Amino acid sequence: MIDFTIPGVYIIDDFVPEVFQDYLYKNYSKKAWYFLDGIDGETSYRNKELQNFQIDPNNPILDNIEEQFQFVWESFHLARNIFREEDINPLFFFHYLQLHTNFQYNFNPQRCKINLQTNAPHFKKTSHNAPHTDLGDSMPNHWTMIYYVNDSDGDTLIFNETPKYRPVKNFTINKKISPKRGRAIIFPGDRFHCGTTPIISKARIVANLNFLVNPSVPWESPKI
Repeated sequence: MIDFTIPGVYIIDDFVPEVFQDYLYKNYSKKAWYFLDGIDGETSYRNKELQNFQIDPNNPILDNIEEQFQFVWESFHLARNIFREEDINPLFFFHYLQLHTNFQYNFNPQRCKINLQTNAPHFKKTSHNAPHTDLGDSMPNHWTMIYYVNDSDGDTLIFNETPKYRPVKNFTINKKISPKRGRAIIFPGDRFHCGTTPIISKARIVANLNFLVNPSVPWESPKI
């Protein structure tokens, strides 16, 4: 059970039923993808963000950063006023999130995008993408969910550090999660994290959702 009052890392296998796992894979593997030269459209390891968080340039974790192009499909983005009606409604994911939390919370979706990373066999086994946060550290009650669309290599690393502790002198790994079709991981949105480009599988496909969490108002039957 997910408890959003405790800022932990939650891992849920079979987040959606098998029939929907098949549907998501078939749908998201045939998108008209947008090409991005780098994880966030930048080839310089998100230098702007790393500099903003005052990352120590001598931090040893920076030596393992390797990124290449990826393909992205942005289904929903509240701040950019993007909502693609022909796509799977991102509320689909929040319906199942409600089921996994017994309807105890209200969710305010902020963004839903799908990332496809292709095989990079020349990368080191110790390599990973640049540590980052999805929406920065300015939004209270912000959480991130990553849903794995397919089985692949390319672990997700979640670090203990957040931008609140500037300058960030070091990165320490809190969790290392392997992709598994149907698996979802949910964690506080201010937590540094990163993915890993697959070096064995042909592709790594994930749905990346960002949302705000508020306690649900208890339902009361109307008085007659």
